[in-house]
Amino acid sequence: MTPVPSVLDQVQRSLEALARHLAQPETARALESASAVVQAETFRLAALLEQQTNPLKHDAAWADQVRRIATLLAACRETVARQAVLNQQALQTLLPAQRSATYGATLGARMPSRYASAGSQSGEFRAVSA
Repeated sequence: MTPVPSVLDQVQRSLEALARHLAQPETARALESASAVVQAETFRLAALLEQQTNPLKHDAAWADQVRRIATLLAACRETVARQAVLNQQALQTLLPAQRSATYGATLGARMPSRYASAGSQSGEFRAVSA
């Protein structure tokens, strides 16, 4: 049976590699493989911890390392979310959303009246005298 500290070290190293790939993505394949390694190591750790009875309760160093791993995982999650927003903005720049129809109202929308718009003068009369 593999000891918990070595699996924790492997999980932490794989997360650090993933964080490096997220910070400076070389290719999508490298990021994908780093993600797969993190997932495999995490499943391995979860399976190992299920076999033991509360291993983190007795060793404070393990609990600290798990907290560091959780912090690193949260940072990776934030980076992924940030990059998703940047990708969405870039996509909107390249392929803007289709504009609404020029004529006719869209479903559920109320057609604005051109006679009550801010640009037209209604109710104002000018008297011209000679």
